[in-house]
Amino acid sequence: MYMSALSSHNKLIQLAQLQRFLRWLIPLTLLLLLLQVTALIAIPETTVFLLPQAIVTGVYSLVLLLAWMSVQRQQLQTAVLLVCANLLGLGIAFAVILPFALPALILIPPMALAIALSYVDGRTFRLLALVSWIVITATVVINLFDPLFPSPPEEVLDIVFIGIIAMASAFVILAMVQSQGRLHDALAQSQKDNQSLQEAQGILETQVAARTEDLQQALVEVEERATAQARLLDENRHQREVIREMSVPVLPVGEKTLVVPLIGLLDQERLYIVQQRSLKEITRTRAYRLIVDVTGLPFVDEHVAQGLLEMIRSARLLGAQVILAGVRPEVAQALLHSGIELPQVQTVNDLHGALALAPNGHVS
Repeated sequence: MYMSALSSHNKLIQLAQLQRFLRWLIPLTLLLLLLQVTALIAIPETTVFLLPQAIVTGVYSLVLLLAWMSVQRQQLQTAVLLVCANLLGLGIAFAVILPFALPALILIPPMALAIALSYVDGRTFRLLALVSWIVITATVVINLFDPLFPSPPEEVLDIVFIGIIAMASAFVILAMVQSQGRLHDALAQSQKDNQSLQEAQGILETQVAARTEDLQQALVEVEERATAQARLLDENRHQREVIREMSVPVLPVGEKTLVVPLIGLLDQERLYIVQQRSLKEITRTRAYRLIVDVTGLPFVDEHVAQGLLEMIRSARLLGAQVILAGVRPEVAQALLHSGIELPQVQTVNDLHGALALAPNGHVS
């Protein structure tokens, strides 16, 4: 979008330059036409010599007016091609009318190229250069033939020759001045655009630095949040382990007696913790009696019964006697329905009864 705006801006500058060029060229051409018509009226004997020139000048002025209209419509390429083609046609026409002015006429094609240089692209300029070469060659060839029109008097011939040289030189100089002005404007615009780009780059670098700093700050915050979250997860994991251990305590109630109160639902994880803690405490304290209180269990299914059986067998392998306390009728029925037998396990109604048993298994 920026390049499109820049191209439109350059086109407007070129249109303004071409408009200034035509603004003085058209009046000058019309003035020349007026002088030729005046001379025709004032000096009738010059009609044979001046009439063809006046006709060519009139056609040339008309084409310049068409180029002016194209500029007003912002048709830059059309206007430039009209001006250049008009000059090349003028060179051919004057080569026929004024063959004696060959040195000056050869300057006309380079004039067209000098004008086009500031406005057309490379491909169009090469095409115009080829046409200009053809026109120069044709001008020289035409000069080899006998003239179609009579030559003017010597004094008039000198004036015409000087006029053609002056006009051709003015064209070339003006084209060079316009090219220099356009190059200067292009350089100034380039410097301005470069400054704008540098300012935009500075703003962009500032924004990038600010965004980078924000991202780094956000990254630090994320890392801190992740660290805090990991710490909270570790604390939560530790608390859960503590809660699990507290949910299945193994309590020493005597010199060689341990009590394991089971409360709430027993899942696979809690059963495993009960087994491990019970066996660990039996080994550590060398207890020979383990009281498992199931009063707090809401129900006992096959899964729980199987876990209790494994714990009882493991405790017996360590030399401990297992007493099952708090066996309610529904718990007993659940054990029977599950088909799991608890061999050589004493059962009592409550924890008090279990504690009242003597080491030999009888009530004291």
